Amino acid sequence: MKKNDARRTIFMTVLVLLLVAALAACTPEENSGLGEPGAPDNTETPATEPTPEDETAPESNLSGSRWNLVSMAGETPVEGSTITLDFLNGDLGGNASCNSYTAPYTLEGETLTVGQATSTMMACEGVMDQEARYLELLSSAESLSAGEDELVIRTPEGDLVFEPAADTALEGTTWTLSGLVENESVNSMAGDEEITAIFEGGQLSGFAGCNSYSAEYSVEGEVLNLGDVVSTLVACEDEARNEREQAFLGALQNAAAYQIERENLTLLDASGNPLLHFRAQDAAE
Repeated sequence: MKKNDARRTIFMTVLVLLLVAALAACTPEENSGLGEPGAPDNTETPATEPTPEDETAPESNLSGSRWNLVSMAGETPVEGSTITLDFLNGDLGGNASCNSYTAPYTLEGETLTVGQATSTMMACEGVMDQEARYLELLSSAESLSAGEDELVIRTPEGDLVFEPAADTALEGTTWTLSGLVENESVNSMAGDEEITAIFEGGQLSGFAGCNSYSAEYSVEGEVLNLGDVVSTLVACEDEARNEREQAFLGALQNAAAYQIERENLTLLDASGNPLLHFRAQDAAE
């Protein structure tokens, strides 16, 4: 019986060893990755192709930027006038000399396509031909190039060259009259450049054509709170000049808000209607 027990023990031991070996053969190796069972361990992260950095689209570089025209087909703008170009959300906009305008555009690389422009319908003396010429050239744009200090739009009949724009401060600037708004038109006359407005330290002062004037003021955002306008009482020798001064002072007394676009100041009434247009004196010289 002892020999049988010994044989049985040996047999069971061998059987257990065979079972362990069989189970080991069927178990996949740890860390074998995603390859075949038993493949060498590979814990390194697979290399990925380097992706080039996305270049910033020209549209995003120009979006929100504002420009002033320097030359148009080699000619400078009419003295005292301003032509502007703003890149809005999918549109171009600005002032074409007298009227505000907008136009859709697309830009692919440097290829620029400008759609039909729409504009306001005011009439201004001395700049309407320039305005029509500018809008005509803009609509025929073929390409664009832009840097920090200059933007050039190329057309079949010459380049439109712009420089970066910035708004002039309301206060501390000598503003010269560029026109009164009458019957939805901006009317200018000789001598308007002598009519001035200076906002500084809560006191508005200036020259109305024959007389000096002043008024207290305060601003809240673009809201203008203007006190009573008082002036000296010198009579103009020229009756037309005297009438111009009275029209200016009357419009000024109704001012309730202001807007500044680059070097141009517009005073508006309480309903948002424009009354007076000024230009910064340094820009007009």
